[in-house]
Amino acid sequence: MKLNKSILKKRLLFSCINATLVLLLFFGFQKLYFLPTGDTNIFFFGPVLKNKVFNTKPDIEVRDFLFVDVQYDNMLIETFDQGHSINFPAVDRQKLIQLFKKINAAQNHRYIVCDIFFDLESKHDDSLSGLMKKLDRLIIPRKEDIGATVEAYRGIHSGLVSSYTT
Repeated sequence: MKLNKSILKKRLLFSCINATLVLLLFFGFQKLYFLPTGDTNIFFFGPVLKNKVFNTKPDIEVRDFLFVDVQYDNMLIETFDQGHSINFPAVDRQKLIQLFKKINAAQNHRYIVCDIFFDLESKHDDSLSGLMKKLDRLIIPRKEDIGATVEAYRGIHSGLVSSYTT
């Protein structure tokens, strides 16, 4: 019986040391960058290796996504605050109208997440929101208070961009 206890202690010690080493290696490899791009780490290759070994196709293809950068396409929207006219930069609605006209014409999208919060009114809102409402699988962000979204965009599917728990 004494032999079994000593073997059990050795196995338990070995398991603890092994688990600690694996965790240290895991976190160490997570910090490694071995591709020149700097954005790709070792865990990028997990799904790639899985797809190669098991001959599976990924659920989501990169070609299924379209990212549109609207960072530099701004227009000034005039608002009035306490009797003063103030111009705020916002996404250029005219360019979005052109984009959504093309998307409506093609209708070959799976889903569109339009990550633009429409909180400032412009003269182009009615035509842009009309184009957006024609799309079935489109979602825009909104805050908890739907009143913060411009009225023209309230009929479009939306998701909360921030939620708080206590």
